[in-house]
Amino acid sequence: MLFVKFRTFWRAVLSFVRHGDIPLIEHDRRQEICLNCDRLAPTWTGVFCSACGCPPTPISDLRTKWRMRNLRCPLGKW
Repeated sequence: MLFVKFRTFWRAVLSFVRHGDIPLIEHDRRQEICLNCDRLAPTWTGVFCSACGCPPTPISDLRTKWRMRNLRCPLGKW
């Protein structure tokens, strides 16, 4: 399970480096979905998803994840 998360993370990072941000309209759509989700877990250090299982780090902050093309919502919402 940890290996799968690690692999998914690096695919997303490489896609971000190669292709840059997603279009702004897609970012805004993801943000709206997450901000209305019951699994949203805001803290003093960031905005996180309690469904994904990622540790609360700057890279796993939803404000970063909303920008990455290859990431998907663990609940299938985007």
